Amino acid sequence: DTARRNSPLLIDVTGSPSTLVAHGSDETSEFKAQSDAFGRHLEAAGTTVSMLEVAGRNPFDVILDLAEPDTPLGDAVERLMRSL
Repeated sequence: DTARRNSPLLIDVTGSPSTLVAHGSDETSEFKAQSDAFGRHLEAAGTTVSMLEVAGRNPFDVILDLAEPDTPLGDAVERLMRSL
């Protein structure tokens, strides 16, 4: 019940702003599938979604490049921010 109640796939995301959904290439297939499912959930609600797999990263370190210029994730975040 708790997992179902807290699932982002069961919330209304209508009106969400453009979103970047990223995961690391070194994550499990289940983490990757969850990222893909959430991206599709947002898209189904009309949200513009960018999907990114970050090479050589896992669930614990994928955020390390978030604000780093000249990295795939840092550049994707900058593009997203400029588009808003």
